Amino acid sequence: MRSIVVLIILLLSLVGVYMFLETPVKTWGGPGKENICDACIYESYIYVLGEVYSQTGEPHIVVYKLSFSGHIVSSWVFSNASVGHAIFAYSMSIYVAGTVYRDSSEFGLLIKLNTKLNVTWIKMFREVSTISSVYVYINKIYLIGKNTTSLINYVMILDTHGNLQWRGHFENIVDIFVYRDDLYIVCAYSDGIHYVYLMSLSPSGEIFSVCDWIYPRDIKVENIFAIGDNVFVVGYLMNPSSKSYDVFVACFDLLSEDLAWNITWGGGRDDYGYSIAFSDLYLYITGETTSYDPTGHSDVFILKVGIDGGIIWSKTWGSFFSDDAGKSIVTYYDSIFVLGETYDSGDNYYDAFIMKIDPYGNYEWHILQIPKRGFRGLGFYLALLASIISLVYLINTRRITYILRKEHDYII
Repeated sequence: MRSIVVLIILLLSLVGVYMFLETPVKTWGGPGKENICDACIYESYIYVLGEVYSQTGEPHIVVYKLSFSGHIVSSWVFSNASVGHAIFAYSMSIYVAGTVYRDSSEFGLLIKLNTKLNVTWIKMFREVSTISSVYVYINKIYLIGKNTTSLINYVMILDTHGNLQWRGHFENIVDIFVYRDDLYIVCAYSDGIHYVYLMSLSPSGEIFSVCDWIYPRDIKVENIFAIGDNVFVVGYLMNPSSKSYDVFVACFDLLSEDLAWNITWGGGRDDYGYSIAFSDLYLYITGETTSYDPTGHSDVFILKVGIDGGIIWSKTWGSFFSDDAGKSIVTYYDSIFVLGETYDSGDNYYDAFIMKIDPYGNYEWHILQIPKRGFRGLGFYLALLASIISLVYLINTRRITYILRKEHDYII
């Protein structure tokens, strides 16, 4: 009887070794933390904007060029202390926006790379502390800059060589896009009056109010996606009944200048929407949820939403000991790529991850590097130790032959 129990322990421990060894968490990163900031797709490659940290703890912008199979083709690191915020691909160029630190000061940063990740030019802006968004259309570069000291937001228009052409002051800007040759600005207030609104900016700088959406609770806009005559906004807002944040998705119709629809998603705890993408007449949203993990840890969520606002399906993913979040989602035909961060219990830092799903929500994992957690995690070593001890016991007591063949009835 004791040998049978030991054999069961052996089998369970071997299963544990395999599960920890083949964990679906595919990460890249060293012994320090790695962050995901943004991502875009251009000509069958994924360009990922992130952060790596030096041994002295300084952050550095890093850009990864990935194949659709999830392998790193090339990478580029900005050696100056810096933080990235946005990446945008247009006409054989990759634009990276963020902040650079110089002499105890912060400056807005814009970098233009070619598709091989070679630097075309680098621009720094002293009037702003950071550049949070970049959008390129025809022969103009549109930026959102912020001075963190004066809390002033700017919209800046540059030519393709990075020379400033126009700058205007606005409040509470979230993101920008171009529609019918006019620049559109998405703003969100959450102080006193809570609402999201759109306004357009003509080439001469004249401002036109388009539409707004008033909400009685705290609201935060994280990302937008414009397609056709619609602009889709994702973020999170306060649920008055649960007193926690829910994900929201809203659609503004630019022709009728009205809010077409808005939906919310979430449970009894905080849920945050971070990124939105579009593919084959459907929206895909990712972010962070704490409502559907029994341990209370945060997980990645993915929503598929129709253009009419109906939720098609929702998926959550996360590892048991980890705090996970989807920071960016990009699409290419029927391939959906989710990028984010997962906590590495072996290194006690966050690592970056990428995963691929199909339009039905089925996961297709891709390895960037061999997962470290399987070899460093406590569960792996405990399962391996249990399997070794149980195997040695069975061999030494010569019971393993009996158990497998069932020929004798030994009494211990």
